[in-house]
Amino acid sequence: MSDRVLASFDGIAVFIQGDLFLIHYGADARVHRTRWLFDRLDEHFLRHRGDVLGMMIIPAEVATPDAATRAENSVRMKKLMGMRRLVTVALGDAFKVSIVRTIMRTLVLIQGRAKDHFVVETEAQGIDRLLEARSASTPSRAEIEQMLAEMRRSSPLAA
Repeated sequence: MSDRVLASFDGIAVFIQGDLFLIHYGADARVHRTRWLFDRLDEHFLRHRGDVLGMMIIPAEVATPDAATRAENSVRMKKLMGMRRLVTVALGDAFKVSIVRTIMRTLVLIQGRAKDHFVVETEAQGIDRLLEARSASTPSRAEIEQMLAEMRRSSPLAA
């Protein structure tokens, strides 16, 4: 992978630059999308020896993972244990945010990563949390905002 990669598949997009990866769900979290996503992240993670930051955007219109997808997420997340920080942006009303927060907190608690994971309600808050743990290879706020805009165009919400 080059230093700047935008890839999309079936309603999900991932943008990788420096030590950062961004994920945007434009379709429901399902096993085939999760496998595709983690296949992209595995190489990035190895290249940076696990010292990476990540942010996942989950729009209100996107359904939460089913049981099979939650199981796949759990297995694949174990490979990312050394990640410096993971931020989940749960967009939507308080009920949707609460559901996403519960799912993500359960996943990271089981893996012992609660201190490195945050669930926030806006992209701006997510970027703030990412930049608290930035390194010399982390893109700037302006670059992250540009990456997010490109990702939204690559993974529009499924109709």
